Amino acid sequence: MVGIFGGARLCARLGLGTLPESVAWRDVLPVAVLGAIGYTVSLLVTRLALDDAQAQGRAAAAVLAASVVASLAALVLLRRRSR
Repeated sequence: MVGIFGGARLCARLGLGTLPESVAWRDVLPVAVLGAIGYTVSLLVTRLALDDAQAQGRAAAAVLAASVVASLAALVLLRRRSR
């Protein structure tokens, strides 16, 4: 949640994107909370599915890497949309 909302705020401050006129920051926060659910569920499933601590660590790193890739893809899409 902090990463999604913070990332959105950072992008807005850096001029990489803007909120539509009908959207306020109070509207972005619930979406950030929903996005956090997917991340934490992925980590929970990893812990339940794998017994080996090293495998759990690798899976958690993969979930984090996928989140970073998705964030970068969203950034590119938002930049293209704002032009």
